[in-house]
Amino acid sequence: MHTLLELENLLAEGKLKNSNNFVFIQCVGSRDDERPYCSRICCTKAIKQALKIKEMKPSANVYILYRDIRTYGYFEDLYTEARRQGVIFVRYSTDNKPKVEETSTGTKVTFVDHVLNRPVEIYADIIGLASAIVANDNSGLSKLFKVPVNADSSSWRPT
Repeated sequence: MHTLLELENLLAEGKLKNSNNFVFIQCVGSRDDERPYCSRICCTKAIKQALKIKEMKPSANVYILYRDIRTYGYFEDLYTEARRQGVIFVRYSTDNKPKVEETSTGTKVTFVDHVLNRPVEIYADIIGLASAIVANDNSGLSKLFKVPVNADSSSWRPT
């Protein structure tokens, strides 16, 4: 498993050319009780990487497991293009988050497809996690520049 940042580096270095099955899991550690906010960049980043994978290897199986796709502004076009290129988007609920486990035959991702209403298993070569962005303590900086902070921006730092 890799964060989206790690996965981006692996893609840039060409280290994923032998991989065929990619699974992205969105909202890992965010939009929950501990971090109720959306980081606002993860969906777009995952879709861009999915398109890069499809460009590199059109026959690759690419799945994005999401709670809600949030691509802002013109990035909505990326979502449309990813669908056109064959990226599979599957929604999951907070009550039934995807499960990842190592088996004797490889890494298995299990999730419940909300349309089929049954469990689906995918054996993934690569898993990309869209993890929450968590803030550093910016209280000193906000006081210096007289900029207010809220619960989402008061302690921002990448995880």
